[in-house]
Amino acid sequence: MFKSKEDQLAFNESIDTSGWVRDSLGIHTAGWGLTLSPMDMAKIGQLYLNKGIWNRKRIVLEKWVEESTREHSRWKKHDLSYGYLWWVNEDGYAAMGMEEI
Repeated sequence: MFKSKEDQLAFNESIDTSGWVRDSLGIHTAGWGLTLSPMDMAKIGQLYLNKGIWNRKRIVLEKWVEESTREHSRWKKHDLSYGYLWWVNEDGYAAMGMEEI
């Protein structure tokens, strides 16, 4: 967790930060605060398009790819389906976060 509003703003404005936000004990937040480069995001997308295979090596079980990209909850207000950190619909799935400006 951030110690102050200023710490969070500095994190949000950083252009060279990557990885997960950690609390004062060094524990990853995991539910939010992951910073990735566009290339890193593209690699995760490609890994999922390849059903868990990267460079001909299985990195993630295909069953996990399927499980994580199916609906597990729904944001009823906007009629949006959510998997495990993926927004899902009949056309596919997407991970969306906060864009750095």
